[in-house]
Amino acid sequence: MWCLQPGLDELVKACRDKNLFFSTNITQAIHDAQLIFICVNTPTKTYGLGKVSIVLMNVGVLSV
Repeated sequence: MWCLQPGLDELVKACRDKNLFFSTNITQAIHDAQLIFICVNTPTKTYGLGKVSIVLMNVGVLSV
C-alpha cells in the first residue's frame, strides 16, 4: 500500500541530505537528530480516529 502526496517526491529530492536525512542506523540517527518524525502506517479505526498503538510501539523502540 502506498500514499499519493502531490509534490512530495520533488520536495524530498530538494531537501534530502541538506536538512532531511534517512537512516537505518537508529542509534546514530537519534544521537544526531534535533527532531524525529515517526512515520508508520496508522490505520484508521472504524469511527475515524487513528489507531495509535503502532506509533506507541515505535516510540518504545526509540526510548530504549
